[in-house]
Amino acid sequence: RPLSAAEVTQIHGAQGTIAVTPGGGGPFTTIQSAIDAAKAGMTVVVPPGTYDEDIVMKNHVDVIGAGPGVTAIVGDPGGNDPVVAFDPGTDARLSGFRISGGDPGNLNNNAQNVIDIEDSSATLSNLYIENAKNSGVMIDIETADIVRVVASVIRHCGESAVQLKDLDIGSALLENLTIDEIGNRNLGSGRGGGVMENDSAGRTAIRNCIFSRCYPFAISVTGT
Repeated sequence: RPLSAAEVTQIHGAQGTIAVTPGGGGPFTTIQSAIDAAKAGMTVVVPPGTYDEDIVMKNHVDVIGAGPGVTAIVGDPGGNDPVVAFDPGTDARLSGFRISGGDPGNLNNNAQNVIDIEDSSATLSNLYIENAKNSGVMIDIETADIVRVVASVIRHCGESAVQLKDLDIGSALLENLTIDEIGNRNLGSGRGGGVMENDSAGRTAIRNCIFSRCYPFAISVTGT
């Protein structure tokens, strides 16, 4: 059974919580409007529903959905911007959503990456990430940050489920992931795979992950 907004609030604490009210009845009808209003240390609680928007996370503001089976964020088909962006210096947690790059029937028309993380300490958990032209999660950190992607599903992405770049002093943990249907031969890139690490110092830990239907590799490491 999905969690209601009230139940999520109870779990995470009523103090410092902002609830999204997509049907009205409150000041924040979109996820982004609630994030923009939140102060550091607050949690944005998102009830079941489909939210057609791209969002930019804020430092020390967590965003929690009612579960990936009932709470979805869907990007704009034809747009190149990520559906969720962690701009540099954003330490935050995202959990409890299905996040789609757009049209499942035409990856070439979808967001380049569903989630972009740049120079941030982000935690992603309990997510169902799908339908990216390139990568489900792009991690590009040249700083001493730690990115955690755990207990999630990443599927139907044109190039890679997770791509990691420039992790010379930063690190990443990929744990308890199900990665499926990655790599679209029609894109013609000839590279990619389930997890693709480029120009890094091999600072990625991969634990208890399931790979299936990944083309051309389950894990690809180059330029380390």
